[in-house]
Amino acid sequence: MKPELTTTYLFEDGHAVQIFRKYDRHCGPLDFAVITEKFTKAVCSFNGRITLGRSGNGVAGLLRDALQIRAKSPSIENGSDNTRQRHLAVGYLMITTKDGEIMFTTIPDLISAPFSYQAGQAYEEKFDPNLRQWAHCRVARIVRQAKPASPPTAQVLCSSAA
Repeated sequence: MKPELTTTYLFEDGHAVQIFRKYDRHCGPLDFAVITEKFTKAVCSFNGRITLGRSGNGVAGLLRDALQIRAKSPSIENGSDNTRQRHLAVGYLMITTKDGEIMFTTIPDLISAPFSYQAGQAYEEKFDPNLRQWAHCRVARIVRQAKPASPPTAQVLCSSAA
């Protein structure tokens, strides 16, 4: 069975961690990570990380091809007069492509979006080519910007997701 992309994390330095799930008939569900050094060449104007779930796989493609990526955490000040009067926090993700700008808006207390923006110092992760474990997942592959003769890989062994 083909692995399913479950989550993409894009960090401010342009690297991404993608979590895949594969079902093994002997072990059950296996989660593994693929880390890409330069997932996007866009100028990232945010501090932290952008998280995309299964419903955000199309947005991941937009982020990969973007020229600039900006994000704002949900706050009352980001909204219109109507949302401010109702004390609704508004956040957004702005993606500039060669064809124009695309803006995704989220109002967590009212509507959801295919992304979440997690700002702050806690998510200032930098690309690490020696990483073998990411969260609860083993790192199955690291994709480097400059392609070496044989890219570093690690075999995923039977282990259940934590």
